[in-house]
Amino acid sequence: MSGLQARPTKFIAYFELQDACTEEGCPVCFLVVKISLRSLDNLMWERVNDPTTREDLIASRGFCNWHAWMIPQVPHSQSGTAILHEHLVREQTGTLNRLRRTRSPIRPWTRLFRRLVGPVDALTAVSGGEGKAPCAICTHVRSFEATYLQTCLEYMTDLDFQRSFEGSSGLCVPHLYLAVSLHPEHPNLPALFNQQLAKMEALRIDLQEFIRKQDYRFRTESMGDEGTAWRRSIELLTGKAGVFGPDRPLAIVETPQPRQLEAGAEGGTTPPGAQLQEQNERLRFENEKLRRRIDEITKLWSQESSRAASLHFQVFELSKDKQILEFNLAGVRGESRAWEPVVARLREEIATLKEEIKRLKRTESEQ
Repeated sequence: MSGLQARPTKFIAYFELQDACTEEGCPVCFLVVKISLRSLDNLMWERVNDPTTREDLIASRGFCNWHAWMIPQVPHSQSGTAILHEHLVREQTGTLNRLRRTRSPIRPWTRLFRRLVGPVDALTAVSGGEGKAPCAICTHVRSFEATYLQTCLEYMTDLDFQRSFEGSSGLCVPHLYLAVSLHPEHPNLPALFNQQLAKMEALRIDLQEFIRKQDYRFRTESMGDEGTAWRRSIELLTGKAGVFGPDRPLAIVETPQPRQLEAGAEGGTTPPGAQLQEQNERLRFENEKLRRRIDEITKLWSQESSRAASLHFQVFELSKDKQILEFNLAGVRGESRAWEPVVARLREEIATLKEEIKRLKRTESEQ
């Protein structure tokens, strides 16, 4: 599958892992599934008629069960699937016809013997796994898997990556053991273990709480994060569904190739071209980190700007309400001042009437 996407550098894998940490479950499992889908999409769109791809698929008799049933998730894959499988079915039909022509009739006792002892001839190559190459997509994904695990260890002490990993579910147990088997002497293994043990202990506590709430005495209590603990424990112990299926080999340790020294270079030194390439890759890595940091700051600034604009709008609305209240208050005060002369005149009239009443009472008493 040489035409598929090349494995990422550890710097690109760093950011892909960082993004995968925001997803549910093991980030390496998530990326294995993602790369599988991407590889299938690439194959269905660009390589269905490629002779090398056809040869690889004939050797593996198509895809493994996991990747074969992943094809329906690839958009517009029906045509490519039909083209590839028509070729595979034709090839298998020819193989079985050749096998049938070269074999004598199978007698009942021979059939019984094979049932007891097992197949020992060319039928094994057709029906069993003998002589069958591994799934081409699985083989392609292995290198990605190894790169992601190595990158996870390389940057386990990086502060940005630590923060992302702490927010994830951590590695599943199969990928954790695989990382240890690939890099048993890596200096960052203790840091990875510390992170994993903390996550596993937290999950164990959630499982205990979930078990407790299954008791009829506590079933009225509301369920929190512990409600999904049983499902999360499945993925922690076994990985995502299908990732560690029986037909998919795990990532393997690649034997490092000796560096090709340029003419005139000293033994054991890195060629200038390789140094320049590594320096350029590191600069790209730092540039990507800065770009992501700028995006993060820009996002925060945008959120703060939106919050400030909202506050300004609220202040503006409150100012309008204040103006309306002041206007109403001024109107009430104006009305009260307009009634003051009327009230004064009424008071004078009341005083006059009181005096008139007193005068009339005196007159009556004198009579």
